[in-house]
Amino acid sequence: MSTTCPPRSTRRSPPSSCTAWGSRSTCSPRSSATTWPPGNRAHPEGARYLSLIIRPTRSPALPPVSKAPTLPLSPPATTTLANGVTLLNAPLPSRNVGIFLIVRAGSRDETAETAGLAHYLEHMFYKGTERRPTTQQITREIDRLGASTNAYTDTEEVGYYAEGPASAMLQLADIVTDMLSRP
Repeated sequence: MSTTCPPRSTRRSPPSSCTAWGSRSTCSPRSSATTWPPGNRAHPEGARYLSLIIRPTRSPALPPVSKAPTLPLSPPATTTLANGVTLLNAPLPSRNVGIFLIVRAGSRDETAETAGLAHYLEHMFYKGTERRPTTQQITREIDRLGASTNAYTDTEEVGYYAEGPASAMLQLADIVTDMLSRP
């Protein structure tokens, strides 16, 4: 009669009946052909398993990271321009900026004859402007600033936005407004 090695998690060292503790463990006092787990020629802990353990460490060469000082933020403010455009300024504690231009006309405003027009126009605004005549020029300028741009169509609105470093805020605002005011 042969027995197999008990799982290693239940013991600290190989049982005295094991003849080897390596690539092939035999743990039977009467038979040397039994391995643990059955059919496995690997270490009893299962060399077939791979795990990755990541844990935070502190390097003595690096100083501890201190929190950045919190600056007081202004409350969100809205301004309506003479042409009816509403501006919202909502300062957030970030090194990035988002320029959003929202048009209050979405798919809900479409009729059966104009179905899909809001989404179509969303895409057409990226085709070029008077100052940036091609999609590639718009894309290159956005990429050069380290920013990204996108748009969406909803039932209530169509939104155009650009996100990137705060240092590029004026350029991003220029690109987004150019796309909508000079298509």
